[in-house]
Amino acid sequence: MMAMHRMVIGCREQELEAIARGFKLTPALRLQSGAELKDSLCRAHILTAAKLDANLVWVNRASIDGEQKQAAQKVFRFLKSIIKELSAEDLRKFVVATTASECLPDKLSINIGEVVAGGFPTFSTCASECKLPVVENEADLEDKLMRAIAESSRRDVGFHRE
Repeated sequence: MMAMHRMVIGCREQELEAIARGFKLTPALRLQSGAELKDSLCRAHILTAAKLDANLVWVNRASIDGEQKQAAQKVFRFLKSIIKELSAEDLRKFVVATTASECLPDKLSINIGEVVAGGFPTFSTCASECKLPVVENEADLEDKLMRAIAESSRRDVGFHRE
């Protein structure tokens, strides 16, 4: 048992040493601070509404058609309009609420209609997904979205349970 433990720990140490050697040998990875590494990997400092908009993907797991589809399309247009008006800090908060990271993923999923109509948006960080309710107007969506983002950024709450 102890031999197995040493073997596993030894493998991990060798892997970590190889990673450390790679960092030392790669000039682009010789950075001064953790913040510089985060900026290099995430490009969080250049998050814009246009980049976020380009990464939004409308997905719906439930099949919708007719009036439901039109209502969902309207909510998606509301969201895109809201995003164009958000401050850089609110854009960052939206990405963090949706992904649990400041890094913008290649695809940020928007699911409309799974949340109870008139309810509040929810976030599935593992899937980088924002679930939006069907609402009648843009102001209502903006209010609910900003309240959900604020709630998700509170440090005294854990994962949202739907």
